Amino acid sequence: MDLVGKIFVGIIAAFGVVLFALAFVILAKHEDWRLDSLASKQKIEEINKDVQELNTIKTDLTAVLNNNKKAHAPVVAALQKQTKDLETKNSQLRVAFLKFESDLQKQIESISANNVSINEYRSMIDLLTRDTKNSQVSRSAYLRDLAKTVALKYEQGSILQNFEEENKDLLKKYGNAKEVLAKFGLEANPELYGKIPQFVVRGIVEQPPKNGSNKILISIGSSDGLEPGHFLEVYHENTYLGRIMVETVEANRSVCSILPAYRQGPIQAGDIATSKFMYFSWPWR
Repeated sequence: MDLVGKIFVGIIAAFGVVLFALAFVILAKHEDWRLDSLASKQKIEEINKDVQELNTIKTDLTAVLNNNKKAHAPVVAALQKQTKDLETKNSQLRVAFLKFESDLQKQIESISANNVSINEYRSMIDLLTRDTKNSQVSRSAYLRDLAKTVALKYEQGSILQNFEEENKDLLKKYGNAKEVLAKFGLEANPELYGKIPQFVVRGIVEQPPKNGSNKILISIGSSDGLEPGHFLEVYHENTYLGRIMVETVEANRSVCSILPAYRQGPIQAGDIATSKFMYFSWPWR
């Protein structure tokens, strides 16, 4: 549970304590309701002051989150959404509290004027107490879901870092292989070592070949580092289907042609197009 969540749980707990305190005062001093009304108003003012202080703390925490936004952009984006949801719930709690304050004042005035029985008022306090406990349980479940979401985003970041390190290692091995060929006066086969993206890229086939054509549309483009002439490999799960060559690129998609000499099976929508030879299934497949 983060600090913001603890603050709001503290607010709800404070409300419960106030309700129990009011019930105790009413039971102990029910003979003089006007004095009890003044005491209740004073406690309500103290609660409002505490709420203002907590809102000030929340504002400071929000400012800290904004200062760290650039360094933790993905996590901050998720937390900002959760913070907005918490602010909405806080507003709802504030409205509910104001309504409760108004209803309590009316009940005190009504008790003073009409001599409402203590048992009826005690039932109302019990009902409000149960509602407060239910709200605490719902808030705890909400904060647990928030923690799971943040943990998932950090896990995804770790997976991405592993792929980047693996890509650097492959590029280093590729450079070493070219040095060995040059040392012995050999040249790399252009079709085997042909033009490849600088970094490992991975997309899916959005549109397979139609009506005997050898053209397909994939979901990655120039924003991923693709250029015309790049070679990619196509897989269906663990099955190699063949090699394609990029012909035209847009920001987020490319048109490619299937190289007949490497074709091992039919290419369908959803198949993987990547610059890396795969020897195992990807974790998310």
